[in-house]
Amino acid sequence: PISYAFPTAGANLNVALNEGQGFFYLEIINNSSQPMTGLNVNYGYTAQTFDAIIIPNSGLPIRTGYYIAAPNSNVRAVSASGSFWLWPSLSLPFLNNQYVILTGN
Repeated sequence: PISYAFPTAGANLNVALNEGQGFFYLEIINNSSQPMTGLNVNYGYTAQTFDAIIIPNSGLPIRTGYYIAAPNSNVRAVSASGSFWLWPSLSLPFLNNQYVILTGN
């Protein structure tokens, strides 16, 4: 765990996370005609998560956070209308500080 006491007088502190290869960081760019309203990571597996978040159709990268990395990691996003986007295989390199940027069209 990270434990730092941050200064109160306007100073900045940068801390490298150095996240291990058992996790990955995810960003999504939504270029579609509708916002994404939910996000499944590792869909259909024991490590599945669901985030009730809105990813606007702005074409800008949206940072969603860290997730468990597995050889079969995938991502599924849904819209309020029932449409969905599926990235069935992320092909993670299993390195420290790995990240994935996905684009939905």
